[in-house]
Amino acid sequence: MTFQELLGIYPAAVLLTENDAKEQELLYVKVTEGFAGIRKAALTQNEQKLLKLLTQINKAKTGLEEHEWYPILFENQKLSIPSTVRIIQVRLNYHHDFLKKEWIQAIKEFFSSYLDVFFLNETEAIIVEEKDKKSATLTEIEGFFQALDGDFSYETQFFLGSFWKEPSEVYPCFQNERTLFSHVCRTSKKSKGFTLGEVVLKGSFMEDLRRKRLFQTLYQQWFTPDMNQLLESLWRQQGNISSVSKELFLHRNTVVYRMERFQEHTFLNLKCMDDVFLCHFLIQLFG
Repeated sequence: MTFQELLGIYPAAVLLTENDAKEQELLYVKVTEGFAGIRKAALTQNEQKLLKLLTQINKAKTGLEEHEWYPILFENQKLSIPSTVRIIQVRLNYHHDFLKKEWIQAIKEFFSSYLDVFFLNETEAIIVEEKDKKSATLTEIEGFFQALDGDFSYETQFFLGSFWKEPSEVYPCFQNERTLFSHVCRTSKKSKGFTLGEVVLKGSFMEDLRRKRLFQTLYQQWFTPDMNQLLESLWRQQGNISSVSKELFLHRNTVVYRMERFQEHTFLNLKCMDDVFLCHFLIQLFG
């Protein structure tokens, strides 16, 4: 059931955000987009029982109860996180029987440091990956899905989330990423892979970035005054390391070393101007 279909029955229903999820008076209903909330006071006891039962049946059918990360990402359940993680959201479009088990096995083999892989419904999948030195880049993941599409004869789009290290930030930031991915899937049907830098560059969310927990947390995790200076120079010099070195009176090797350390920490690619722009924009917002 989609959120719009639920609205047709309960016009006062709301699609949950990180703030709504904490309200005790809401009854949570599983919808395609995640979870919706309906005020319990507006429901009879029988309606509440029926909606709870439907949500439980939906979980059982999809096997979501077997996955540790489902309640963390969609129900704000507080569980300890073993390490820094990122979430890769995948949407599939296919016109024949889908070999789900084989697809999941291919995903697990490619993302060797995965923590969980599960389907939300017939066309949406979630990959939870732990950060390590072998974590794939956007280009590598695009190549993998391109090959996988050819093997299975379908089309995919994916959103490569940022790495999160604080347990309390995973749920609200993932909800922001999910909203962003839903938007770009509607507006950019020809693109395969999306990152935060690319989505921000498209400009649809610039007006309220300061209010997004996602961007506030990224700025706090990524930036220091010295690195801000280097990144702003990199933006002004359009990625030219020699020009950055001259502007900041730093040895070229020092600039390269700091860039490499920053890339290891953030998993951004400072040779990609989309990612440099993301850094520049966050510094302008919060620096």
